Amino acid sequence: MVAFFEPARSAVIPNIVAEEDVIVGNTLSSATWSFDLAVGSVLGGIVAAWVGRDAVFALNSISFLISALLIGRTRFVESHADAASRHPDDQGAGWSSIRAGFRYMTRDPKLAALVSLKGGVSIVGTSWVLFPVMAERAFTVPISGLSPTRVGLIGMSLLMGARGLGALFGPLVASRWTGQREASLRIAVLYGFLLGGVGYLLLGNAPNIWWAFAVIILAHSGTSTVWVFSTTLLPFRAHRARENA
Repeated sequence: MVAFFEPARSAVIPNIVAEEDVIVGNTLSSATWSFDLAVGSVLGGIVAAWVGRDAVFALNSISFLISALLIGRTRFVESHADAASRHPDDQGAGWSSIRAGFRYMTRDPKLAALVSLKGGVSIVGTSWVLFPVMAERAFTVPISGLSPTRVGLIGMSLLMGARGLGALFGPLVASRWTGQREASLRIAVLYGFLLGGVGYLLLGNAPNIWWAFAVIILAHSGTSTVWVFSTTLLPFRAHRARENA
């Protein structure tokens, strides 16, 4: 269901903030997600290690229900979704809207390249698989009195927490330098990819979990900057396309 939720959440931001605050809104949205990942991963690992897996599933389900209740109470205007305001290629709904979106991108190669940036970042999504394995087999947390499985859970939560910290601080720090300058945002995307690559190269040679923790923060400060800034750059490109039309 994330495939439905995340695009909708990103599309909502321009409807609830002023145009000049879109970058701030995107950064805050990313910061919220990153903070939740950092804190939730650590707390989840502790709960799983001492209470058990079933308790984690129950708490996670409750959190989704609370989130749904809060989201359901929000009210905002989506003028772009009104039939009278729709793009000429997007008068229908469902698959016709998706086809219209693809046609819109193919007519603008720079926009298509911008949209593909998230695909590049998603390559490091393998960390969801690698971190649990690394925590149990490569970077063991020095805790006595627990089974290897539970020690692995705590290690996994630390590595996931490092990912959240990197995702939290990367865009916040970078946005202080870039402001809302399109050229600076593009340069930050380039450095974000470089940081992500360097971080994961260093992870391959990390001697212990604390080194791994640090380089994961470095890597995901870069990849999260790419993710947030690519979202922020989309309105710039769309506005430029409308001006050239």
